[in-house]
Amino acid sequence: MSGFEQLFPGTLPRLVMFDLDGTLIDSVPDLAAAVDRMLLELGRPPAGLEAVRQWV
Repeated sequence: MSGFEQLFPGTLPRLVMFDLDGTLIDSVPDLAAAVDRMLLELGRPPAGLEAVRQWV
């Protein structure tokens, strides 16, 4: 059973929305961690929290 099936037993939602601009939560630290990890795996320097905050 998937996570959605556990949250919504019997019927799945027709729409799922993601808040990536910080309206509901400050997601920048998580986005920055993901961006920095990707950049490091590509052999590039990390962008850092403040750079990612400006992009959002």
